[in-house]
Amino acid sequence: MLHRSVPSDNPTARIGELRSLRENLPATDASNFVGGGPTMTKPIVVLAAALALAACATPEERAAQARAEMEAMMATYGPACERLGFKPDEDRWRDCVLRLAARDDLRYSRYPLTSTCFGSRGFIHCTAF
Repeated sequence: MLHRSVPSDNPTARIGELRSLRENLPATDASNFVGGGPTMTKPIVVLAAALALAACATPEERAAQARAEMEAMMATYGPACERLGFKPDEDRWRDCVLRLAARDDLRYSRYPLTSTCFGSRGFIHCTAF
């Protein structure tokens, strides 16, 4: 354990103190670095590559996702369109479902997902994402 006296106002003495502290630090083991960076670099790169490959989807998977989204829209907005007088499985009913879904998408896309506020007395700054 290092014991230090009262800090000196002399810059040269201060530099000497810093050098002696640096010399007493444990040596860095070369096994802690891979390719010039910390060992966390490799797992992060592997994880990023795995996520990029997982994001790729076949056309069949994209079509199945689109079908599932459309069925969810029909289940959500279909009853409202029926109450408005449109008959199910007609073009005007489908148009009503799409318009209601687009209206809700537009309505809820304007609201921030998160907000952060910080500050002190007399000054508060808030951001929304």
